[in-house]
Parts: sequence; structure tokens; C-alpha cells
Amino acid sequence: MELKIPFQLLAGGSNVVISDEGLRGFVVINKSAGIQWGKDNNARVDSGYNLDRFVREVSQRGWGDLTFAAGIPGSLGGAIVGGAGAFGRLVVDYLLDADILRRDGSICVMDAKDLGIQYRDSEARRRGDILLAVTMGTFSSQSTEALLSEIQRVQEERKQKHPGADLPSAGSFFKNLPPPEPGAHRIPAGKLLDEAGAKELRVGGARVFPKHANIIVNTGAATAADIIELANQMAALVKEKFGVELEREAQYLC
Repeated sequence: MELKIPFQLLAGGSNVVISDEGLRGFVVINKSAGIQWGKDNNARVDSGYNLDRFVREVSQRGWGDLTFAAGIPGSLGGAIVGGAGAFGRLVVDYLLDADILRRDGSICVMDAKDLGIQYRDSEARRRGDILLAVTMGTFSSQSTEALLSEIQRVQEERKQKHPGADLPSAGSFFKNLPPPEPGAHRIPAGKLLDEAGAKELRVGGARVFPKHANIIVNTGAATAADIIELANQMAALVKEKFGVELEREAQYLC
């Protein structure tokens, strides 16, 4: 029997802000965590598998190179469909194909290119596709020691810039801007926010993280309304100073 009850799928919930009124319908938490290691530097992985854990396990096998994604919170499936990555690289670059559950209940296998995944966005997410399992591959054989050393370096760098567990956040709130020219790096939204004076902003229990102007932290009693109002003020500062419209990376769910 088809009930047509609305639902929301979450896994790590690392890049979302949930309405103070909560969510309508069912909330499904994806805890699928199976993995099968292939012989040709590939792996079949459930979409709920922890991304950071996968990065480390791949590196321990001497398969490179996902080290750029070390320390990124959330699930592998969420990182793929959300276009997650760091240092100019995306997790989807190592995706071969995915088992997809469509909104009509049908299941199909899609090649990576057909998911339309790009920086912090994807056609798959806009369609409402749900990743069930993925095949990750095209890894090169590299030094395990060098890969693990790079993981440690990346994680240490994150610790210097990102809040700890005592200050909950939704991660980077705004998308970085497109590169000024082909081959160049994206312009960090945090740089513009910092130069616009956003680090001084605070609304209720929400404030801009002192070490990273593109992160909003909950100091203990922030509401979703506080966070959204603070984000609006941050974007307004950048608009006023640089004439640039920031686009939100964090998803608001209601």
C-alpha cells in the first residue's frame, strides 16, 4: 500500500540545518556500512559507510589518493551526491557507478557521469535519487606510509581551522566562488567573509567561528532561526563590500 508519507534521508547529517519545527514525515538514518574489497584497486561500498574511515582504509591498502578527504565528516554516499571534496578535488572523481533508488521506487545502476555531480551540487540530489551502494575505483598504487602521513597532515590542518566537538556546526556554510580563470583555484568564501568583517557577527547562540569565517558554530543554545539570520547577515556583508552573492552550501531542511 502506498501511503505517500514525506521522508528525509540522512546519514551523518554533517552539512544540514534542521528547522526549529523539525521535519515532517519519516526521517530515515542511513547506517548501511558494508564493504567488499575488489582485486583491481576497487571497492563496493554501502552509501552509509563513514567517509573518513573509508579514506583511511583505502590508504592503508596503498591505494591513492583520497587523502584530501581525510577528516571530512559524514557518509561516503552523502559526500558523493553532495559534491564534497577539498583542495580542488572531489570524492566523486573515484566513483565508477552507483546503485540508485529513485523516487518512484525503482532501482537502477548508473555510471558516475550520469549522476551529474559537480562542486557541492548534483543532478542526482535535485532529482531525489538515493545512493544505495557505490563502486569506488581508479585508485593508483602508492606508498602506504606516504598516504597515511598525508592523512595525518591534512587532519592536523583541519584541527587548526575547524571547530571541535564542543562547538557543533554544519561545516562550511557558503560555497567557494568559481575560479577567476581556467586552471585557477576557487576563491574561498571564508576569505571574503573575513575581509568583510564577518568574524565579529553573532545572533543568539550562533556565532561565526573565530578561526574560520565560513563556519557558523552553536555556542550552546542556538536555534535554526539564529543560524539562518546570522548567515543572512554574513552574506549581506559580502554583498555590500564586494558585490558578490554568496550561495549556501549547508542545506536547510524543514
